[in-house]
Amino acid sequence: MAYTMGKKPYGYIGLGDIFVFLFFGILAVAGGEFLYSKVFRWEILLPAASMGLWSVAVLNLNNMRDVENDVKNNKITIASKLGFDNSRYYQMALMTLPFILSASYVTMLPSKAGKLSGFVFLILIFFANGIRRKIFAVKNPKDYDPFLKQVAMLALFFAVLLGYSLIGFEFINTLIR
Repeated sequence: MAYTMGKKPYGYIGLGDIFVFLFFGILAVAGGEFLYSKVFRWEILLPAASMGLWSVAVLNLNNMRDVENDVKNNKITIASKLGFDNSRYYQMALMTLPFILSASYVTMLPSKAGKLSGFVFLILIFFANGIRRKIFAVKNPKDYDPFLKQVAMLALFFAVLLGYSLIGFEFINTLIR
């Protein structure tokens, strides 16, 4: 509720991206893993950051769509501060970095077994490239609306395939032991 309500809603003072990244990325993934394993591993921050970046990508796209209204109503978002053109570059980074971070994580896995299957999420890079290209071609902020669902679904499929990759890795690693 503090995101959009109260005297100082953090979503409208430029902190929304940070809190979404931390809550839906770092806390959800690293916290969830710690909850089940009772062990904190620093390298888990890579896939956690990936999921946080996907969440921020959806938020930023929404903010890009609403940028004109937000500026009129003094709502400070990253998109309203960066402006129309620069927020598109920010969006491109948000949709590219998860692939790099998660691929880095997979390469850090201790066993060679399962590493190839660990990269199955990279198939989504082709879909991401197509969506990024279309997002970058938009001239009117209101035209971002159809891409919200596409980016959210891409984030969901990324999470599922990355999870599948890592579960498959753990399964293969267990068989080898």
